[in-house]
Amino acid sequence: MNFTKMKQKLKYTCNWLLGRQLRVKIQTKHSFRRIGGEYGGIAVCLDALPPDPIIYSFGVGEDVCFDIEILDLTNGTIYAYDPTPKAIAYLRTIDMPSSFIFEPYAISDYDGDLEFHMPLNPNFVSGSLEATSNVSN
Repeated sequence: MNFTKMKQKLKYTCNWLLGRQLRVKIQTKHSFRRIGGEYGGIAVCLDALPPDPIIYSFGVGEDVCFDIEILDLTNGTIYAYDPTPKAIAYLRTIDMPSSFIFEPYAISDYDGDLEFHMPLNPNFVSGSLEATSNVSN
């Protein structure tokens, strides 16, 4: 073991003993793959997914690159939710597979109506429950 590795190991062990470092033993290694586009993409460990994954997507917006790619790679089903008018209009313009199930609803901690404040910038998609300076009142 070279001096640099010994120094790193000693520093790690000291920090662990002082409670500043979590000691984690890696049991298995998985590879990750970035799924989706630059805006809505995410790293996914495909080999850790079940054979027919169920995926919940909240806030679809105007980007379903992730959804399309993950459905191409798996035999899964996506339940997607977004109540914003631009997202609803966007999804009407594209042909999605039957394993992509969309509902124009928001997810909340209670059952009832929510008042969304839509963005003042017409290029933006997402609404907000908070009335801030970026959204309509």
